[in-house]
Amino acid sequence: MPDLPPAEAAPLHLKWNRQLWYTAGHQAAAKPALEAAATASPREVVAGRQTTIRVKFTAGPEGVPKGGKILFEVPMGFGGIYNYRVQGFILPTGTTPGYHASVSVRCSNPAVRPDLAVSLNTTAVHTFPVMDVVLQGAGLSPGDVLEVIVGDPEESTIQAIEYAMKTTWTVLVDWTGQGDYRRIPESPKVRVVADRAAAIGLVAPAVAAVGERIPLKVIPQDEWGRNLSEGFRETVELEPLSSGLAVPPRAVFEPADRGKKIVWAEAKAAGLHAAVAFHKGLALIGRSNPVRVEPAPTFRVYFGDIHIHTIYADGAGEIEEAYEFARDAKGFDFCAVSDHDTAGRRGPEALAERSAECVRRYYEPSKFVTILGYEWSRKCGHRNVYLPTDAFEPFFIKGIRSPGSLMARYKKREILVIPHHPKFLALMDWNYRNNCTQRLVEIFSQWGCSEEGREHSVVAGLKRGHKLGFIAGTDNHFARPGAGRRGPRDGAGIAAVLAKSLTREAVWEALRARRTYGTTGARILLDFTANGLVMGSISEKADPEAPRALCVRAAGQDRLSRLEILKNGDVVASLPAKGYEDVLEWEDKTPLAAETFYHARVEQEDGERAWASPIWFAPE
Repeated sequence: MPDLPPAEAAPLHLKWNRQLWYTAGHQAAAKPALEAAATASPREVVAGRQTTIRVKFTAGPEGVPKGGKILFEVPMGFGGIYNYRVQGFILPTGTTPGYHASVSVRCSNPAVRPDLAVSLNTTAVHTFPVMDVVLQGAGLSPGDVLEVIVGDPEESTIQAIEYAMKTTWTVLVDWTGQGDYRRIPESPKVRVVADRAAAIGLVAPAVAAVGERIPLKVIPQDEWGRNLSEGFRETVELEPLSSGLAVPPRAVFEPADRGKKIVWAEAKAAGLHAAVAFHKGLALIGRSNPVRVEPAPTFRVYFGDIHIHTIYADGAGEIEEAYEFARDAKGFDFCAVSDHDTAGRRGPEALAERSAECVRRYYEPSKFVTILGYEWSRKCGHRNVYLPTDAFEPFFIKGIRSPGSLMARYKKREILVIPHHPKFLALMDWNYRNNCTQRLVEIFSQWGCSEEGREHSVVAGLKRGHKLGFIAGTDNHFARPGAGRRGPRDGAGIAAVLAKSLTREAVWEALRARRTYGTTGARILLDFTANGLVMGSISEKADPEAPRALCVRAAGQDRLSRLEILKNGDVVASLPAKGYEDVLEWEDKTPLAAETFYHARVEQEDGERAWASPIWFAPE
């Protein structure tokens, strides 16, 4: 293999960051693939367990010259998502391993001296690792094998990502060592599978009519509380916690079920009901969410997560995996993937095309609702944009740098714009107001609670005249709706809508009407009214002398600890709650001198919380 001609001196190793890697990938995608091959072993690992991954690159007919580089990307989350923001979770051999993984490299050609460097770029959402191998001494001849061992067992193994998903160990070749990036026909993949079941989830419809036959989703989950245990082959016992709900005595899991089992119950009597699922031999037990049974429900309550990122932007996991996890592992009613419009990894057009395709493919009226969306993030704050369509259209448009220009793009369209983490990361600028399209705010996510605080908080926005209903979401970057940053209940925000049916049109109408609330992950039932108006309502010509009668009704998955009513952001009524359900009523007899907003919040004994959208009163 001939050496490359002399070139201007350049650093032996680049200090890789996310944007440099995406740029290299885009450059490589525009060129013919380099005839070479790469494999990864083992092909399958168990989520969350320590392992060793061996990635082998085999040079093709062209070889790779001396001075060239072989670049390997470690999939986001390997090393443990508990540590994916911690710089140094993957280190070259010879450093102190501790929890961290060690990396080594070797070559089948003894004349090649591979020089390894690991670049780490810690962003706001993850640590970005690239292994950069420079060929010293000689180049790779056809058939030579370069092997990188991640989690070298002689030093310290690596923890597999805790999420069950397909992971790609992307390989690029810098042919000249000067930025001449080439891709190979196919980068190797490692499938991460769920561990054995360590918990049982039981999900029921939140609202049902008397006499209605309702589905119960029995969900075996692994020890991380996230993954569907597809290999579960057991019989789970079922029991109602009241006579008003009739459930079958057991759920028998067959191989064809792949961990997904739906059994049918009957809502026999009005009231609040729940059920439990248990397996005595495995010491597994799970309590369902509360089910409110009414003679003729006006609205149903549906749960979901509409703030999810995937590998198409700055995350991991495919869009398809996000929808399947929401539907099967979480038992959600609706979901939206909202990748960044700039879509750094795979490009904006590919993102828009795949997003629309998946929204069409996974939508099942009365079973599972999908919504088309993307994230628009600029210095003035981060906002998600949602559209009531499943048709392809470009997300990214050059020149849209302000909220005003974003809204102007859709001035003849019905859209929803939802600010998120307003007091974290990119602080929200509440100077721009558009109550026609910007109708909701994400009050809670993995970044924390944005309800209260200074000028960037949700309450601050409400005091500035914004008419914002509440939802919660995760901002999960692993294609895992409803899963928090570190664990299932750490930033695992979800949204609830009060809709007439489980269709895209009905869910969209509820979001537009602000008939929404957000929780930290628990499926809390929350009802908030004022003078008979439902959450999210606006009374524009209220009698200033008439009192406002407010009522909060809540039912939890755990025992409730407190119910509160707030007026213009201040607590005006509070009730130390008892049991799984409670009611707080309060009347405001103060004359209505100016526009006033009320909202409610509840808390369970386990710390889970929920926030009901405000109700506004403006005097005549």
